[in-house]
Amino acid sequence: MKRFSLSKIHFYLYDFRVFLIAFFVLLIPFLISSLFVYSKMQKNHSLRSQLEQIKNSSSKNGSLKNHFRWFCKEYKNADHFYLDKEVESLVFLKQEIEMLEHLLDHSAFMQSEAIQKRLNFLKNDNHLLFAEEMRRSSPKFYEVEETQLNPVEIGREDLKEILQKIEGASNKKPQLIIKDFEIQKKPLGIKGEIYSLHLSLLKREVQNGEN
Repeated sequence: MKRFSLSKIHFYLYDFRVFLIAFFVLLIPFLISSLFVYSKMQKNHSLRSQLEQIKNSSSKNGSLKNHFRWFCKEYKNADHFYLDKEVESLVFLKQEIEMLEHLLDHSAFMQSEAIQKRLNFLKNDNHLLFAEEMRRSSPKFYEVEETQLNPVEIGREDLKEILQKIEGASNKKPQLIIKDFEIQKKPLGIKGEIYSLHLSLLKREVQNGEN
């Protein structure tokens, strides 16, 4: 009886091994087929991604070309010395200057060193003055960072005039972008509110010969 049971067990084990072998033999083609399909799907996905990148790149390049054409048309007549002529030449706190000049005409204040010093500062030193830094260029256009050397004292109307010169429309103006803008209120002046201003600009121009 025991021998019969052991032989039967061996028979079942043999059948099970045969079954496993047959199962794996049948499974291998399925696995190979699945791996092939997966690999093909991955390649298709990669191809779609590459095509999408090319499409986006083409769209971006087209947009950049359109923007550059607009830039050349808009700023082709810009004056290279616009900042010097239109911005650095501005005079601020004109009402205070006039008042100080009238005071010096009066005999009681004619010898006032404080008035003379203040007037000299407003007329000779209180001007926007920029220094060029970090020049970057390409064959068709270039840009320069313009940094203000010293703060200036201004009034409200002066600030409006500065912003108009920098951001307003003018066929002689290069593209000017305000990068940094610092303004602080100072003690009340003899002709109203006074502010200390310091700013830096990004100036872009078309290279000579580009249209």
